[in-house]
Amino acid sequence: MNLLVKKIGLVLLPALFFACEDPTELGTNLNPNTGAVSTHYIEIPVNTSQVRTDSLFTAMQLSYSNTGAVSVGNSPYIGRLEHPDFGITKATLYTNIGMPASVPTIGNNVQLDSVKVQLVWNSREVYGGDLIQEQRFGVYRLAEPISPTRRETVRDTVEVLTYYYIAPDSEPLAEQLGQLSLSLRDVTSKLDSAVFYNDVNNRILSGQIDQAFGEQLLMAIKNNTNGLLDNQDAFDNYVKGLAIVPEDINTFVTTYDITNANSGVFLYYTQGTEQRSIRLPFFPEMNTKRQYTTGPSYFGLETERSGTALASADAVGHLQEFDPLDNRVYFQGLTGLLPKVEFKEFKDFILNQEEGDLISINRASLEFDSLYAGAVRQPIPGTAVLYFVDNSNRRFASTLQAGAAERAPSTTMGVYRIGTKDVNYFSSDIVYNLEQYMRTGEERNLQAVLYPGESLLSTPNQFVIRPDQVKLKIWYTKLARPNL
Repeated sequence: MNLLVKKIGLVLLPALFFACEDPTELGTNLNPNTGAVSTHYIEIPVNTSQVRTDSLFTAMQLSYSNTGAVSVGNSPYIGRLEHPDFGITKATLYTNIGMPASVPTIGNNVQLDSVKVQLVWNSREVYGGDLIQEQRFGVYRLAEPISPTRRETVRDTVEVLTYYYIAPDSEPLAEQLGQLSLSLRDVTSKLDSAVFYNDVNNRILSGQIDQAFGEQLLMAIKNNTNGLLDNQDAFDNYVKGLAIVPEDINTFVTTYDITNANSGVFLYYTQGTEQRSIRLPFFPEMNTKRQYTTGPSYFGLETERSGTALASADAVGHLQEFDPLDNRVYFQGLTGLLPKVEFKEFKDFILNQEEGDLISINRASLEFDSLYAGAVRQPIPGTAVLYFVDNSNRRFASTLQAGAAERAPSTTMGVYRIGTKDVNYFSSDIVYNLEQYMRTGEERNLQAVLYPGESLLSTPNQFVIRPDQVKLKIWYTKLARPNL
């Protein structure tokens, strides 16, 4: 038998292993401090540190309908954030350009009128501070097209391409082709309006780019230069691709729907007396010979945290720990700043029990308290998940659910009021893991990392609190061995 079980006598009798809505009801028919059974409540300090993860998957995840229409499971962030606690975060879009779905016959008397880059921005996902400041973006040509990270052939004839890119990745840039600008000055009050959102014309970021580039591209399509219309690889190698880079004056980020029919590179030209256009989408078309699991578009992140308490964050590797200079607790999914909690004093609490004590944990919660909602467009996360981790800070397989990682069975957000302010908190039910430690002595049950909810893995939602606002609360029942 495990030494902890011998020493403590962990009780798991069904009549005693329970949780209730109101902890004060525990043992209402018993004297709480005398006799065979006593009930207790205790808050135990925890140890906090930060874990940095850089494995945020930022390539575009695709799915196709039977008609060939493309839908995407995530949308790229583009923009720049500056925050006194979190420093500067810049999100840049890197993307290949797809072949045109169809090309009309282009005669000799053709003239390019203009070439534009367009993207559709998401008014419901604007994060940042100053929304009045005009946002500017440089449009650059890539030095080389984005390469697939895996190619495989299925059913002997179908080539499947995967682009696996993560937040720190980037692409070398060639010449600048132009600039885009976005102003929300006149629409800040409409950003959450369904009427505003549903009219895509309200949300088009558009700008003309280098005329010479457009003319070169139009002539190459007309003449099928280097066989660029023969297949997507040839097109990629000729065109290279684009980057949309936020400038240093920018003050917010938002996502962009780059699969929308209004997004892409548009060539407007005159053929004789007729005006025509060709759209080059950011996502390549799927056909019977080629499919994509993820698209050749992703966003890369750059951070600058000098002068903040997180100055050492960028120097640590994936899933490594560091301590902020001010010892506070930081959370931001977009940049992979995750709080780690260790229950070292709970271990001491258990080991310091008297020989033969019998303990049943009725309820145990880990709380991240006093999460003030903050400014408009700088929200705290709406959901979170507490995962238990090994000494390398990696999540380990669940003993209860195949294919899942060990996690608190629930992490819920609650709200209480102090004066005129609403105060938010996360509370995770951790009874199971504390009891696993008491049963087995495995210390992996005494350390956990708070992650964003699955739908918020790449969002800028954030909070920062003091270590004493992270609380381990335990309600337990103690039995005297001689009375069993």
